[in-house]
Amino acid sequence: MTDMEMRYKRLDRALGINAEEGEESGHNPKAVFEIMYKQLLMITQYKLDILYWILMPLMWLIPFVWLGQSLTGGGESETFLKYTGSGDYLGFLLIGSMLWATLDSAIWGVGNSLRWEQQSGTLEYLWVSPVSRTDILTGQALGETGWVSINIMGQFVILSLVFGWDLNLLNSIFSLLALVIMFLGMLGFGFLFASVVMIFKEPGVMTELTDMLLFIVSPVRYPIQGLPVVLRFISVVVPFTWGATIIRDLLIAQKSVMDTTMSFLWLLVVDISLWVVGYKVFQRMERRARRTGSLGSY
Repeated sequence: MTDMEMRYKRLDRALGINAEEGEESGHNPKAVFEIMYKQLLMITQYKLDILYWILMPLMWLIPFVWLGQSLTGGGESETFLKYTGSGDYLGFLLIGSMLWATLDSAIWGVGNSLRWEQQSGTLEYLWVSPVSRTDILTGQALGETGWVSINIMGQFVILSLVFGWDLNLLNSIFSLLALVIMFLGMLGFGFLFASVVMIFKEPGVMTELTDMLLFIVSPVRYPIQGLPVVLRFISVVVPFTWGATIIRDLLIAQKSVMDTTMSFLWLLVVDISLWVVGYKVFQRMERRARRTGSLGSY
């Protein structure tokens, strides 16, 4: 055992950490709340940023809206009706782009949170504190959840006023439920990327690549029926696919909640699987970083 490993082992015993698991014996809800509060406080310091991230994603869509209207001659499409149960491709596009913030935030916000702590010089302080590693990332994740919720609610209010969407209360409630479950599932990706940061330190290129690949296989601007068969198999293991499908079915196609039961079940299965895989990989990478003494290296 190296001198570095011995020091970490003594520190583990002092803090009550299980050295084999790299994890504390219990979880601390107060710590989760404090980390979440700190995250939200940092994000919302610049008030114009809130307005920017509510309006800009909608403005980015304008060229695609005009392109679709030029190709179809209106706001409805027979092909979309066949694939999605609704010919309203404009609503499909708007909801997809609005929801994409959940996946993007999970990858960039949660996945890179440890790197930002490292750049701020606070990562090692967090790691030697008697707080569960899971609590640290969960707090970061909940902070991102609050930030994304602010953006999506602002965009949703604007779109409802502009397009006069006729919303059913029950469908709206279950759409919100699907949104929460979907985002929790996307946080599994966040744990995976946090694992990458533990080892490679600067995951920018990998983050960009994964972000774009997920964008391609996810039904953001087109239904998955338009994808090649191989990519469809990848798409079904992404929580965004099922969450976006449920929300579009409820809000655009006006389907009943019962019609979306299978999609909800698939979303839960994918969510649990991603959390388990992400958590296990993070634990493994954290143990490796502790053994090699690379946790504090820049």
